[in-house]
Amino acid sequence: MDKSREQFLEWFSKEYEEVNNSTELSAQVIKMIASAAWQASRAAVEIELPSELSLKKFACSDCIGAVLEAVENHVLAAGLKVKGE
Repeated sequence: MDKSREQFLEWFSKEYEEVNNSTELSAQVIKMIASAAWQASRAAVEIELPSELSLKKFACSDCIGAVLEAVENHVLAAGLKVKGE
């Protein structure tokens, strides 16, 4: 089993122990669990942006900061975290 699935099953077992052992689930409970799972999965993803120094070989010095800022904004807009923020 892959690590991502193991992490999900561990999270689900802790969060929804009583539901995990149930044989019947209502549509509302399923939606609530799906929403919580999606939010937890997004919160767990953290992107590490390259340092300005490592980008110097790919871009001019004047535009590196702007490029990093644009990338960071797109990562945040996708609901992910930037490491160190």
